[in-house]
Amino acid sequence: MKGGKKMLTELMEFWEENKFKLCLLGIVLLLGGGYFAWNRVTKPGEDSLMAVTSSSGVSSQLSATVSQFSQNKTATRIYVDVKGAVKKPGVYQVPANVRVNYVLAKAGGLTADADLKQVNLASQLVDQMIVYIPQQGETPEINSPILIKNQAASAETEATSEVAGTEGQGETDASKINLNTATKEQLMELTGIGDKKAEQIIAYRQEHGKFNSIDDLKNVSGIGDKTFASISSRLTV
Repeated sequence: MKGGKKMLTELMEFWEENKFKLCLLGIVLLLGGGYFAWNRVTKPGEDSLMAVTSSSGVSSQLSATVSQFSQNKTATRIYVDVKGAVKKPGVYQVPANVRVNYVLAKAGGLTADADLKQVNLASQLVDQMIVYIPQQGETPEINSPILIKNQAASAETEATSEVAGTEGQGETDASKINLNTATKEQLMELTGIGDKKAEQIIAYRQEHGKFNSIDDLKNVSGIGDKTFASISSRLTV
């Protein structure tokens, strides 16, 4: 009885995952059958070898399609570890891209003390995910991705990182000296750049146009590799 119920469940899952492909296969077979029937009625004298070849082609296509279905079924299965306030904790194999509520049903459902306020039932499952259902009044220490607190913390951390990265980049750029717009006084803030060298940089800029990269600064008379290396981190164009 249990074996029959399990087989029925697997057949239903297979249908849900592949119903579009199965319907398409049915249409292909129906059209193929109609084609052969039409050939037999309208072309009774046609070479039988052609019919056999066509039949063989459809059989090969059918075999390839069934094989593809089997491979897809395997490729789209994932494993998740269900823990906490469920009736049947354990590792479950489920279709890829299903939601938390799907695997909870496979785990026998929730216990009476389960606290769903802490869980996002719409979370999408991924391979090797821990699905943890806390009890009422519990503060989970396990880092389960489906817990609302963990999702919120992850989103906040990501947002903070993005803001910090943007601000940090802004501060770095603001502290650099742009060779194409810097005044003589700003250039003289650089180590090793005095009054004369600052004037030479501006003169070079006026004669040759804007600097395409900071490396172009080495083309200015008096700016050697040593001087350039000491100030390159403060330059931009």
